[in-house]
Amino acid sequence: MDKEPKKHYNFSVTPDTLKSALQDIMTFEEYASINHSTPYTYELSNGDKSLHYFGARHTFDSDSSMLNQIKTSFERFQPDMVFIEGAIWTDEKAREISSMPSEEVVAKYGEPGFTLKLALEKGIYWHCPEPSAKEFFDYLSEQGFSKDEIFTWHLLYAARHYSKKEQELSFEEYAKPYIDYIKSGTNWPDFDFSPSRALELGEQIIGRPINLRTLDSEMPDLHNPIPSKNYSLINMIDAEWSNSRDKKIITDIAKALETNNRIFMVYGATHAVMEEPALRKLFESETSS
Repeated sequence: MDKEPKKHYNFSVTPDTLKSALQDIMTFEEYASINHSTPYTYELSNGDKSLHYFGARHTFDSDSSMLNQIKTSFERFQPDMVFIEGAIWTDEKAREISSMPSEEVVAKYGEPGFTLKLALEKGIYWHCPEPSAKEFFDYLSEQGFSKDEIFTWHLLYAARHYSKKEQELSFEEYAKPYIDYIKSGTNWPDFDFSPSRALELGEQIIGRPINLRTLDSEMPDLHNPIPSKNYSLINMIDAEWSNSRDKKIITDIAKALETNNRIFMVYGATHAVMEEPALRKLFESETSS
């Protein structure tokens, strides 16, 4: 859970500046036309305000050399705030992660957990700039997607992760947190949230049977906004999901710069690349006061 920042600095991003910056988020068509390295990192500064963006390759391998790169960059940059992807964790969960060995943290929570542990060890304010469940599902509804389509997209995301490694849990048990999450962000009375129904709808959408043990290996582009082939409704929703997250990330950065000078963030490399033009505009347009 976030904690209140301890320091306060004068900084303001005008609504017009933020609106203009958000329009510069790279489109998926633009992203598909470029090649970039991963990790993808850059720093932006204006006056005493700085941002270090570490665009990561998602990993659960504690031997990954990228983790040392994150740690080295973190210690050199000396942030007063850390942004972490997917870290929608309570204070209790954060304390649990802080007490775990780094190898166990990475195996269970990947590089986001590793980054959180670094921040907690230094007592640094951390934040997860993800839309709330309500904001996210309301946004998808506003884009014209039906309840069935949104639910199916969300549960197929769970199914892909379920298929990546051997599971002791049944899919019904594994999917429960995903179902709880969508229930928390929606007000859909009398809606059938059963995982089996989501899989049936998913097979109708993608036009093939779903094997819960091989789904990710058979369809690695299922949730890719720019798949090489077989573009489906699932890919379309994923593009909207990613776009809503990019907008929230940049909006939260603009707000955070009002009360913090040095922001260190670890997010997927795709986000880092697609947000870079917008963030550069943000830093070029504003000065500390």
